Amino acid sequence: MAEMTKKEFLELLNEFSEKTLDPKFKQIDRRFEKVDSRFTEFREDITHQFHIISEDVISKVKLVAEGVASLNEKLDRHVDEDKREHKDILAAITK
Repeated sequence: MAEMTKKEFLELLNEFSEKTLDPKFKQIDRRFEKVDSRFTEFREDITHQFHIISEDVISKVKLVAEGVASLNEKLDRHVDEDKREHKDILAAITK
């Protein structure tokens, strides 16, 4: 069996790499690029959906806040009315 020099070995390794490994790595790189593209699209879709949902939640929270404010006003009116009625009753009793 013939001895192979370091130079011959490196040339053979380089040839093997160019013919066999490089195309496979390029193929893997293309697949990773596709996956990266899908993740980018997915992230953009999720971000868009989040904005839509968060806007909806914010509008509903505002509606609830308006409802609470309205109920507070009604309650305050009833409390004031009850105080007046209570005063009127006390005045009628103490006469």
